[in-house]
Amino acid sequence: MLNRRRARNETKILYLPSFKKASLDRQSRKLCDRPRSMDRGSDPMKTADPFYKSKRWERMRELILRRDNYQCQESRRFGRRVPATEVHHVLPREFFPEYQWESWNLISLCAAAHNKLHSRTTHGLTLRGYQLAEKISVKNGINFEELKEKMPPPSFK
Repeated sequence: MLNRRRARNETKILYLPSFKKASLDRQSRKLCDRPRSMDRGSDPMKTADPFYKSKRWERMRELILRRDNYQCQESRRFGRRVPATEVHHVLPREFFPEYQWESWNLISLCAAAHNKLHSRTTHGLTLRGYQLAEKISVKNGINFEELKEKMPPPSFK
């Protein structure tokens, strides 16, 4: 009796109704037909940029995640404990390459918070991203008014 139950649990997928099997097949086909850069959570800009594949970035990313206890700093502001999965350049490295390796310019974020700071269509900062950049740059003694001239205006989602 025990063996029969175990076997039934292991082969549950075989007893799915045919319409569910068909939907699973369609989903797997959709996933296979898409380019890898379109996978959920991946940014085409990051996959194309060799910077994010370098050993130096991997080490710096790990250092920043460890510094922030692997917690999203944006969610932490509101008292929530969300694991961080990404490291964000507060001042975008496309416009400020001189600050790309500064630890004060990097912050640990979850994917949802990271998407709130970046516009994925223009690759610029949102209004919240601008506010964070201003706060961090003033805290580190950098004139934000001069920095704003280099950056495109914030995008409003």
